[in-house]
Amino acid sequence: MKHANQIKALLFDIDNTLVNRDYAFTMYIKDFVKRNQNSFGSKCYDSVIEEILQIDDRGRFDRSLFIEKILGMFPGLNMSKEEFWADHKTLPDFVRNEYEVQEMIKRLKEDYNLAIVSNGSGDMQRMKMRYAGLESLFTEYFISGEIGIEKPDSKIFTIALDSLKCLPEDAVMIGDDMDRDILGAKKTGIKTIMISSAENRRKNADKNIADIVIDNILELEKVLPCLI
Repeated sequence: MKHANQIKALLFDIDNTLVNRDYAFTMYIKDFVKRNQNSFGSKCYDSVIEEILQIDDRGRFDRSLFIEKILGMFPGLNMSKEEFWADHKTLPDFVRNEYEVQEMIKRLKEDYNLAIVSNGSGDMQRMKMRYAGLESLFTEYFISGEIGIEKPDSKIFTIALDSLKCLPEDAVMIGDDMDRDILGAKKTGIKTIMISSAENRRKNADKNIADIVIDNILELEKVLPCLI
């Protein structure tokens, strides 16, 4: 039975929304630096990790440029771009199983049509979902690397809505990125819920244009009835 607000579809980002990408990437980089510790000269372990995390910018930095930047900064790695990308593709191995999120998604499926709207390569994003135990809970995937359109381009949202046979005003986009998720969806007429820490909300109070802001994806069920 649908909720009173008549929202029909929920569109989800993956990284730092359904999947804790920050944790997985940090664990991957720690492992990568440890495996290649002789390639970083006199730099200490922690400083190398911090530099790489800053360049990554929570996954927002273009992957091809990220790879070029790291290889340029640390020539001692002596890796080709292809070799580094192949290594980077093991990142999903560090994704944690999201048991509580799984149970929440199962409940939401009873009331809403669900879809993934994500930037990134198809194989990487689907692997993250698989390792988080979430892949099979979604049948609709709209990933930029597979369809050739990236958020915040409104076309990727329109394609998702058309597939779900849903009007923009009857859908909600849930994500953590103000530009890609929130602004992109807003331009399409979709309601938005942003996942952002209380600290980030204080820092960017003048920039928060999402309909609702929450700290954690697990708060989603509580706030959905507030959207009218």
